[in-house]
Amino acid sequence: MTEEIIYRGFLIYALSQLFPDFSIWFVLIISSILFSLAHTYQGFPNVIRTTIFGFFIAVLYIGLGSIIPLILFHFLVDYIAKIGEISEEKAESFQSINKNL
Repeated sequence: MTEEIIYRGFLIYALSQLFPDFSIWFVLIISSILFSLAHTYQGFPNVIRTTIFGFFIAVLYIGLGSIIPLILFHFLVDYIAKIGEISEEKAESFQSINKNL
C-alpha cells in the first residue's frame, strides 16, 4: 500500500508537475526505476523484474486514474509469491526427509 502511494500516487504526480516538459512515458519510466531501486536487496535480476512490474503498474495507474485497484493487485502478486515460497520450502523439507529415510 505504501509503495503505491509513494511511487504511483505521489511520485508520478510530483515528477509531472516538476518537469512539465517531460512526456508521461518518461515520467513512468523514471518512477519505475526509482521503485525498483527500493528493491535492490532482492538482487539484480529481481530489480529488472521489479522495474518492469513497476512500469506495468504505473501504466495501469494512468489508465485507471486510481491507486486502489493497484493496491489490491500488488497485494495479490505479493501474496501469491509468498504462497509459492512456502510451497517450495515444504517441497524442499519433504525431499530432505525422504533423503534421510
